[in-house]
Amino acid sequence: MPPLVPVFALLLACLAAAVLFLPLEKQLVIADYYSGSILLCLPLSDGEEFSIRFLHSVNLSDVTDRIARQGDLLVCRATLFTAYGAGIPDLSDGIGTEFSKTEEGFLLSGIDKAQREIPILLQEVPNHRLLYRGREINLLSRFSSGTLIVLRMQRVSLWNRLTHSP
Repeated sequence: MPPLVPVFALLLACLAAAVLFLPLEKQLVIADYYSGSILLCLPLSDGEEFSIRFLHSVNLSDVTDRIARQGDLLVCRATLFTAYGAGIPDLSDGIGTEFSKTEEGFLLSGIDKAQREIPILLQEVPNHRLLYRGREINLLSRFSSGTLIVLRMQRVSLWNRLTHSP
């Protein structure tokens, strides 16, 4: 065997490891809040929106928060709710700039609250679901009740994308 074959094999193995494990692309990551370990990765372009839907704990109706990626930030743009009552925000709370009634329910828009991370405690109520590119991902069915997760933009490797995609 020529002396360069083992060197070439080692270089090829190092290159393959770099391609698989170096964090290159920023994606929407759902991670365990305490350990930081990645639970789910979702491609999300700058300006693209997704939603978090949950059951309001007081009036037991669906609430949907619309969130957009803005660079490394997650920006809550609007919230949609199907029943109006106790615990539901309105313009007098200083949240949002426009309140309207739509076919889907009441829409509070112009919130534009930017955050680096969005922590969520998963429980039966409010039963958080992620609405992403036309799909609904039930977070409670993927991760156990009582799990504290965090949503954030983070660089991920090809390996993370392959092993943690929905």
